[in-house]
Amino acid sequence: MLRPDRFRFCLLLLAVATLPASAQSGADRAGLVVPVAGVALDPVDLLRAENPEQAFEVTLESADGSTLVPEGTEIRVRVTSERAGFLTLVAMDEEGAVTVLYPNRFAPSARLTAAEPTFFPAASEFRMVARAPFGREVMKALVTPMPLIDPAAAARVFLSSRVIRVEGPPPTDAGTALGGLDPGAWGTASLAIETVQTRAVGAPPVLPPPPPSAYRPQAPLSAWEERYEDLAGAPAEVKTWSQFRAAPTHDSTLVVVQRPSTGWRSFGRPAGGGGLFSRVRYVAPAADAPDASGTRSLHRSFGASFDDVLEGLNADPDVLAAVPNYQFTSLGWRSALQPVPQPAAAVADYWEAQWALHNPFFRSEAERLDIAWRGALERYRAPDRPVVVAVLDTGIRFDNPHLGPILWRNPREIAENGIDDDGNGFVDDVRGWDAIDGDGDPTDPSAEESHGTFVASQIGGVGGAIQAMAPDVQILPVRVLDAEGRGSLRQLIEGVRYAAQNGARVINLSFGMPPMDTPNPRLEQVLEALFAEAESRGALLVIAAGNHGADARTSVTYPAHVRTTNTITTGALTMTGELADFSNRGPDVDVVAPGQAIISHPGRGSGVGAFDGTSMAAPFVSGLAAMLIAQHPTWTPAQVRAAILETVRQIPDLDVASGGLIDAAAALGRE
Repeated sequence: MLRPDRFRFCLLLLAVATLPASAQSGADRAGLVVPVAGVALDPVDLLRAENPEQAFEVTLESADGSTLVPEGTEIRVRVTSERAGFLTLVAMDEEGAVTVLYPNRFAPSARLTAAEPTFFPAASEFRMVARAPFGREVMKALVTPMPLIDPAAAARVFLSSRVIRVEGPPPTDAGTALGGLDPGAWGTASLAIETVQTRAVGAPPVLPPPPPSAYRPQAPLSAWEERYEDLAGAPAEVKTWSQFRAAPTHDSTLVVVQRPSTGWRSFGRPAGGGGLFSRVRYVAPAADAPDASGTRSLHRSFGASFDDVLEGLNADPDVLAAVPNYQFTSLGWRSALQPVPQPAAAVADYWEAQWALHNPFFRSEAERLDIAWRGALERYRAPDRPVVVAVLDTGIRFDNPHLGPILWRNPREIAENGIDDDGNGFVDDVRGWDAIDGDGDPTDPSAEESHGTFVASQIGGVGGAIQAMAPDVQILPVRVLDAEGRGSLRQLIEGVRYAAQNGARVINLSFGMPPMDTPNPRLEQVLEALFAEAESRGALLVIAAGNHGADARTSVTYPAHVRTTNTITTGALTMTGELADFSNRGPDVDVVAPGQAIISHPGRGSGVGAFDGTSMAAPFVSGLAAMLIAQHPTWTPAQVRAAILETVRQIPDLDVASGGLIDAAAALGRE
């Protein structure tokens, strides 16, 4: 994976004039800088003279450092400075020549507000477009108490050069000085690159051409398999990301929710945060620890065994609920046939195989079992801003080019400075959060088969080999599962709370526990409180039903069993219109979506894979929810839920609560 301080792309600034400082005469520079004590200084000298304590400085941080922005994508720069001041963007090549990139005659120097992100270009005539790599230059942003460049003087001279290219910084930039300054003394601000939504608000999306019909007189599934085998290579070893009929497991800790005003008598380590979950604590029953007041001992109060402590805490009047830290697993696995990566097959071939979005393999319209995605796009219009969709999973691959342009970033956090700049309780969470390792890097360590990348690419993406579901989303990655697809209740709580607190309107949970024989009321209390907190922040949770073939009438699967006004539980449908054998069923399952042989990007590159599971069904519902929110940004989670459940396409004998398959066109047509 690339370092956070590297670019793999460069910028073409159109109609932007530059000042190569190394090529200008002293007289030229005297007319282009602000005099200090009557002495004309070049930009670097002026910075040194005006900042003897070097209190203002911004170092470059790329948009996660490993995002591959497709060439031709319009981008912009975001600057966040801890101190107020004026911005000057400069570049230094390997020979030490300094070039002033900004301000320019279209974007005069503007004063930055402390801790507030500022974006440029702000004017429509000043554009930046990603280009292929060119050269190697360090690019940095300087923030000073007064402008380095006199905009009026700059306008007279900056007419000779219109185009510059920038790439940087090099791998050793952490220790590179610019203009003789000591990087170790510089301040706390960041400069980042992000994509810009170029489609005008209210504009319709560009529809892909419908795949050619594969009508055959035989059954639709046979027709599809014939086409699918044309794309597939040799059968691969099946990759399993789920436990099927195994019993629920937990680790050696307990998740304990205290009642209000009992923190002074609490055992264990606090989880942090606000609301109910400021009272969540993690308790290790094996350790005989005192409570926060020092007046009680865990073992003296309840006993020494795990079960004794669990029973004792649940009987304690200070405790709302105590439950084992149950383990969750992801819910998908690779199909027996694995499509080969590009460019062995054309993009159009993969589109033809995406039967879930537009299914040409049918004998009549009544048999056309897709989710009416093209019909939904005909109704859809670009929103004011993208909808944030959190993918709680194994993490994602930031080096996947399909996802790069749509990844969420935290504009109030400064990367890798070890400080919680925005005060949200998470340090350096610029790109999302890793609840497994407890840091701000939610990268999936599995480069080629990332469950989280696969799920995220189904929901959204730009320029890949497949069509993503939702046109205008930002993907917020939250790592709550390890590379093998295992996580815990503790990580679920932290992940949902982080996503909701950071603006996610949709939260995708493609994981769950194996079925229990009987309900667990204590666990339900915890999950209901967690989901209620997410709903209070406007978040809808889409939950995979489970791959256990279980009937909700005789067994209980969490978190799918907890059905609230802001949850949708999703089962998996086959192309023949049947509930998949592996899919859980019954009254706990709200709807179905396609979950058989679903094609998406599974790893770091542009290759594709095909996977089965309710993990693959849930992202279609998450994408539909995001599309609805884009059209109706004031809708509550309950309204989005109702729009999806009340417009399903009914399928006879389908054993789920709504009785139907999601219908994106019908849902988008609902007012």
